[in-house]
Amino acid sequence: HEMILVCNAIQHDLQHPNEYIRGSTLRFLTKLREAELLEQMVPSVMQCLEYRHAYVRKYAILAVLSIFKVSEHLLPDAKEIIHTFLSAETDPICKRNAFLGLAELDRDLALQYLEENIADIDSLDPLLQTIFVDFIRKDATETTSLAPQYIDLLLDLLASTNSPEVVFETALTLNALSSNQGVLVKTCTKLIDLAVKVSDNNIKLIVLDRIKDINDKNPGALEELTLDILRVLSTEDMDVREKALDICMDLASSKNVEDVVQLLKKELQTTVTDTDKEHSIQYRQLLIKTIRSI
Repeated sequence: HEMILVCNAIQHDLQHPNEYIRGSTLRFLTKLREAELLEQMVPSVMQCLEYRHAYVRKYAILAVLSIFKVSEHLLPDAKEIIHTFLSAETDPICKRNAFLGLAELDRDLALQYLEENIADIDSLDPLLQTIFVDFIRKDATETTSLAPQYIDLLLDLLASTNSPEVVFETALTLNALSSNQGVLVKTCTKLIDLAVKVSDNNIKLIVLDRIKDINDKNPGALEELTLDILRVLSTEDMDVREKALDICMDLASSKNVEDVVQLLKKELQTTVTDTDKEHSIQYRQLLIKTIRSI
């Protein structure tokens, strides 16, 4: 009797006029693993897929995926439902959730949707671009024959996108799929631009760490980007500057050593006019140490 009351309460909330209550209830359903309980909720969940508020729809599509994973017989046509929803939906978060579900349930349908939208990938919302990149990374490792096509697509996306998140994910995916020097230089050039432009120092450090990882795995491939990496020194954060100089020391060679030292000397001169004396002395010591090491 108590369970009947619980089910009635959940059903009532799934049909509540307040979109927050509906959405929260749908989110709760994704945690349930009892097929007998979920069976009664299926009609209400299906109705929520067409609700006017995106907040409800984004959780409704996740609920469809969750119910199918608990018991396939409750929603035997879940793949088709998700694919149809994805084709008709306009909200980027809802589309993202739907594509996540489709990729998990049916790789071929997800690839078909990707191919249908591949021509417009440059103009898609960054949320969708990121989830497409994530799908490509996983699919390319399993279907190696498609890797060259995926690399070309990702290079085009990398060249056209202005989203920091898409740049970061695309660059890392390209690095995972290819060790070609030309590809690595293009990806790291974009990562350096990202490290220079982004204001958050923690993000700068994360990006520089990825550049260092790429350099460690491919010694000598990024040598031509040594001076570009030193553009990051425009940041006043000492941790960021130290990380950039650390990478620079790894990249320095007989070909570029004169240019690198010349640039570091110019940077050293700027510390003379710096008003923050304590910060200036610390930075000067770091530059001198790097110049000596190089």
